[in-house]
This record gives sequence, structure tokens and C-alpha cells, in this order.
Amino acid sequence: MSASAAFAAAWSVLLPAGVFDLASGPDGSIWTLRAAGPQVCVISADGTIEGWMDIPEVSVPGGIAIAADGTVAVSDRLEGEILVYGPEGAFRYAISTPGSPGAVAWSGTDIWYCSLDRGGVFEAGGAQVLSSQPAPAWLQVRGRRGLAGMGDFCLLFSPTESPSDTIRVSVATFAGDSVLALPDGLPAERLLTGADESPSPGILEIVEASPGRFAALTSSGLLILSGP
Repeated sequence: MSASAAFAAAWSVLLPAGVFDLASGPDGSIWTLRAAGPQVCVISADGTIEGWMDIPEVSVPGGIAIAADGTVAVSDRLEGEILVYGPEGAFRYAISTPGSPGAVAWSGTDIWYCSLDRGGVFEAGGAQVLSSQPAPAWLQVRGRRGLAGMGDFCLLFSPTESPSDTIRVSVATFAGDSVLALPDGLPAERLLTGADESPSPGILEIVEASPGRFAALTSSGLLILSGP
């Protein structure tokens, strides 16, 4: 299926400047991370902004991830920590990490993170999961499979299997048990209409919010996409 035919409808959510990462919650909500504040924005399944969550314990945020029970993990690039919050936003604890952590993801009750200075993907408090250079720009996990953005390509990997699979696109996400890969440079409008040319911004990151429903981050906001 072509990328332009994969989505039938969308809601656009305007976000303030500085939003650079997103994750999906177990209820289909979308959580975005903003450097200023820093803050987390919670967006409902229908595209409504439900509110902002301040995270004053974080100095310089690097990434956000939501566990199956709604627990939130946010990495702190400056302090070298991953901070964990309850679903209601209350701070719980911090995990020290060697170096500077960037993107994060939950694998069950484990937290995986990208190391910005050491390169590769690690398990917080545990052994190295994947070694690669340069450090992945974004990270998603489904079960014990990881999907990492490496600039102009993605890696699909597992700590229990080798070798990793290389996907020659810069934007991809898990879609059920499969991987949805978007053509490089695909404008947001073409993703919806199939138009060959468009002034719309390109897709920076995309996540599956619920079966058949995706959230795509662009430089101008967020698109909530429905599958066929």
C-alpha cells in the first residue's frame, strides 16, 4: 500500500514552538514533549489538548515514553537521568544513566534509551541493547523489538536476535506487528491526499496511537491520522 493511500482522515493540532518528541498512551492519547518549561502536553484521542504537565525535575529533556499502565518516563540530557512519573503526573523516582540520554521507550517494565554521547541504545540500569553510531534520533519499542531512527535510515532490532534490519527511510513506526515506513521527504498534505507537490511540512516523527490510528509530528504541529 502506498503511503498516500494509507490514511483516510486527520485532525490537526496546533502546538507551540519547541515540541520535539511524542509518545502514545495506553488509552490512545498522545503525549508531546516541549523543551520550554519543560512541559508535557497531553492530547486526547480526538485531538483535543487536555492539558499541560510541568516537569520541573527535568533540566534539559531528551525524550518521552508512556508505559502500558500510563507511567511516564522523561530523559534528562544534562543531568544524565531518566525521570519516572505516575499517570497523574506525580514524580516517582530517577534512574541514573551513563552519559547523556536522548529518546526513551518502554519495553514492558524496562526502559530503553538512546545515548547521545556514547551512541547506541541501552537498557536503563542494565546491559547494552544495541550499539550503533551515530546515536539514534528517536526510538520506539514493541515488545522486545526496537525501531531506531538513524538520520537517513532506520534500524529494526532485537537484543535477542541479530543482525539488525536496515530500513532505507528516515521516518517509520510500528503498526501492529508490522512496520509502517514513510518515503523520505513526504509532505504532510501528500500523506493525506496523494498530491505530488505541497508546501506542507514533512513528517518528523510518527507513532501508532491505537490500531489503525497514528500521530505524526511536523514542524508546524501534530496530525492525528486514521487508517483505512
